[in-house]
Amino acid sequence: MIDAANRGNVTIHALDPRGLGTGGRFGSDSLDQLTAETGGRLIANTNRPERNLRHVVEDASAYYLLGYTPTRTEDDGRFHRITVQVKRARVTVLARKG
Repeated sequence: MIDAANRGNVTIHALDPRGLGTGGRFGSDSLDQLTAETGGRLIANTNRPERNLRHVVEDASAYYLLGYTPTRTEDDGRFHRITVQVKRARVTVLARKG
């Protein structure tokens, strides 16, 4: 699912509706991985998700889609880490790892 989302340039955000003090983190590791590997946000362990939901809306309203073509001519099948940095102040970068 993560590969399909990344191929389709889909960012996945997840909201765990259980608030603080409601028990364990069942399923949270999967949500962590899903959101991290698609450039999304996980909203969990909070009784007030409104602020984080505002960030999700802000992320979706203004973004750049960057593309990268490697210089190597053959696909070696290995994972290659990509880092995205900006010089502008007060800008948050959410990017997939590779």
